[in-house]
Amino acid sequence: MTSNENGTEYVSGHEIKLTLLLTPEQAAGMQAWSDSIPTLYMLDICVANVTKLSQAALDANARKAALVERLRHLDKPQNSFSYLLALIEKASGPKAGLTDEELEAQILHDVTKMRKFFVHAKILEADEFLLGFARVLRHEPPELARDAYLEFLRRASTTVAFCVVSERG
Repeated sequence: MTSNENGTEYVSGHEIKLTLLLTPEQAAGMQAWSDSIPTLYMLDICVANVTKLSQAALDANARKAALVERLRHLDKPQNSFSYLLALIEKASGPKAGLTDEELEAQILHDVTKMRKFFVHAKILEADEFLLGFARVLRHEPPELARDAYLEFLRRASTTVAFCVVSERG
């Protein structure tokens, strides 16, 4: 399928994509509906780090302040946040030269800050899982397994989306 004469787009296959002109009330209703769907957000190290910033640091950086505002909007009881991608970066990145104890302390500090930042949403992984996984990942650059990493993200996205749909009906 392709676009119809009115410019509304239809895509064949496993997806449906509609482009609609909505009134402000309809747009607000669609946003409220979208916000109510349980969602897992996987944070990379840059996004995880903004949860640790002080108000003064946010006042000095409008881009990071906007990111924090978006994260606060996503802080809802039905949502979860994952530190897994940040952990992969941290365990194999430039700080991989840290001792195991130093790296583990940084991971626990990051996750503690995230748990304080997100008042309503939950952090998906337990500390024990993160520390154990960090030990496995040490000195294993994810770039060497890029295809497997991207496939993991695709499967995780598909599986989580399927679980949400299955739970709802």
